[in-house]
Amino acid sequence: MNDICRTYWQPLYQFALSLNCSHEDAEDCVQGFLAKATVNDFFVLADPKKGRMRSYLLTAFKRYIYDVWKKDHALKRGGGTQIESLENNRQNNSAENSSLVFDQQWALTIIETAMGNLKLRYHVMGKNLAFSELEACIDGSPLANTAKIAETLDISTATLKTLVYRIRKRFGEEVRKAVMETVATEEEIDDELRWLIEVLGKHSHA
Repeated sequence: MNDICRTYWQPLYQFALSLNCSHEDAEDCVQGFLAKATVNDFFVLADPKKGRMRSYLLTAFKRYIYDVWKKDHALKRGGGTQIESLENNRQNNSAENSSLVFDQQWALTIIETAMGNLKLRYHVMGKNLAFSELEACIDGSPLANTAKIAETLDISTATLKTLVYRIRKRFGEEVRKAVMETVATEEEIDDELRWLIEVLGKHSHA
């Protein structure tokens, strides 16, 4: 549950916001949903053969947030305005857009987790300076000033190229590890990585 809360709290929160939920209500819904998941037999019905964990959680969260609004907000906040808004989202393209918001935030959370773990990895190796100098090129971007960075690290430009290759490779390893925590079997990792890349591509063009 700690892994699930860490990975999916922000995607669920952003999904709630995309449904015109206030920041406070979005936080309450996510907290309530995750609390419910910890005490009930929430995962008994989760079947890895029928889809990914993120899809299972999103579907369950949609049901949960709809039930919450149906029971509380129609009475407390204007006689059903929130319910009508949610129903409209369920019936048109905004529902699809809200799901994309969830997927994009999930992908960004995976990347942030991988980056944090990579930074820790370099710290443990005693290579904080190397990480700070090479961080900007981890995503494939070219180094801004190769000669200056090589001088800062007191290495040759040839060695710098090797370090760039290594940090990108290690970042890929950390992304894979982060994705591995969200799937049921190792065979699913490559499919999920392809999905992550596709979702991030949509995010960059948004």
